[in-house]
Amino acid sequence: MEKCGRLGEYSEFVNVLRCFADGRKDRKAALSEAVDYCIENGILEDVLRKKAVACFWYDIGRI
Repeated sequence: MEKCGRLGEYSEFVNVLRCFADGRKDRKAALSEAVDYCIENGILEDVLRKKAVACFWYDIGRI
């Protein structure tokens, strides 16, 4: 993953998402907060700014 920055960022995003969702019942709010956090911290920022709405269609029950 060190050679592929985008893959590393995706891995970070998944980790952040899991951390925000851990133990929470409102997973949509957790997803929204995780996306906001990642955008603010430059993790997949360009992708999330363009595709943030599509993230909410993901089956968040799989988080």
